[in-house]
Amino acid sequence: RSQHWTHPTIWNHGTLNRSTAACCYFKFVNTGDAPLLIHRASAACGCAYATPPINPIPPGGTGYIFVYYRKKDVAGSIKTTVRVLSNALHQDKVMLTVRGCYL
Repeated sequence: RSQHWTHPTIWNHGTLNRSTAACCYFKFVNTGDAPLLIHRASAACGCAYATPPINPIPPGGTGYIFVYYRKKDVAGSIKTTVRVLSNALHQDKVMLTVRGCYL
């Protein structure tokens, strides 16, 4: 069993309005021969949260992890990471990064 993260692990929002919450998604493919289970996707700070797929991703199937970033009351850059834990044999831990700048 193996699974490889086949898509980018960094999302750059660019410039955002302070009154807007940000959302993005990370796409991945189960390249293994067994179902892929995402056990947890947790943000490194309280300013963001992630929603991993609930159901197993079948071999050859595509999954998404959505990351929501709460709006900021002040201008400045944002950068947070999301740690993804799964049953993948060679990539059981993946770090996703979300970046941007609130004006």
